Amino acid sequence: MDATKAVNSFIELCEFIPTKDTALDEPIVTTFPSTIHERDWTIVLNGDPTEEYAVEDVPASGATVTVRPTQALIFLGEQHAGIIGAGAGKFHEDEFESLESSVKEAFFNDFEEVFM
Repeated sequence: MDATKAVNSFIELCEFIPTKDTALDEPIVTTFPSTIHERDWTIVLNGDPTEEYAVEDVPASGATVTVRPTQALIFLGEQHAGIIGAGAGKFHEDEFESLESSVKEAFFNDFEEVFM
């Protein structure tokens, strides 16, 4: 994913992910269903431009991930599926060979269906 697509995608995530009661200086964690997989998507989004955060119980109970400034981590079930940041993005297509569509396409289709 080139830098322009990554920053536009990051802004889209920030704009449409519901924040509920999350403080502006805390990472946002949201989960939503996948339409073509039996696992849910989880996004850990850090909109803070300077601080990184450790987030517990993602992608599984007892696990901890670190989300860097202006970064979103994407999980499909308990598997890391991709990363979108303000300057770069990558999806781990090679780890999901059995999928009918690309991981990136599946993620964005499901995201748009749920949030937009």
